[in-house]
Amino acid sequence: MTIHVLVVGSEELADQVQGLLGEPPAAYKVEAEETYEKALRTLVRNTYDVCLLDCHAPEMGVGLLKKANAGGCVTPTILITNLADNEIWRDVEDAGAAGFLSRSLDLSTRTVKHVIRYALSHFKQLQAIQDSISELQRQLADIGRKLRR
Repeated sequence: MTIHVLVVGSEELADQVQGLLGEPPAAYKVEAEETYEKALRTLVRNTYDVCLLDCHAPEMGVGLLKKANAGGCVTPTILITNLADNEIWRDVEDAGAAGFLSRSLDLSTRTVKHVIRYALSHFKQLQAIQDSISELQRQLADIGRKLRR
């Protein structure tokens, strides 16, 4: 199974991520969107398994993710930042990101692969919980209809 990764930022960052994800090349397909508008349109289509969002460009980052989420984006998104843990964590939570990577500390093969696997696993767990909640709501509605008869 190929994991489709969207890198929002520069083509150079996408190349770096592809290099880090490396072998086997078929396991990860990395593509880049370099502009805010294209990235927003792509994110709300939910066509990627995971997104790495470069917060280096001022117009990108938390604001883009919040707007994408408001537009229906459910793609697990990991912010790539220059900030330290305590400076970014509140923004990560507020934006609904799956996590973050520090550009200076965390851009290694092992860390990037781990964070992507974690984000995908967490996303699948959240989907399962949401499915269970929807099923319970349906069952409760059925019980309510039966009791009203």
